[in-house]
Amino acid sequence: MDTKVSKVDLRAALNRIVYDSMRPVTLWFGVVLLAATTTIHFFPIKKGSGVVSLVRMIIGVLFFGLHAALNRWSVPLELAHQISGLIAISGWFSRNGNRNSSSHCPPSRVAAA
Repeated sequence: MDTKVSKVDLRAALNRIVYDSMRPVTLWFGVVLLAATTTIHFFPIKKGSGVVSLVRMIIGVLFFGLHAALNRWSVPLELAHQISGLIAISGWFSRNGNRNSSSHCPPSRVAAA
């Protein structure tokens, strides 16, 4: 039995897997970022977190827009990896926008522990 798969078939299958996973990922990122924005808005960690909150809200809304666009229109499979790269970079940017501050544990609590 010869079960070799051509490079073209393998690339098409990988593109299909990436394409099919973009919609749930964009929906999940949008929900998480808007939930984080809402939480930071009502329970501010420190002064000046409004800019970070605004950036996260904008990126969350963009994720919802991308999710809606992917549901409405068909994107060529050849662009799946490029779009997924943009999703990953924007998700990373929304997380690391406030890199110098610790949003999980304020310094006063770290010193007391």
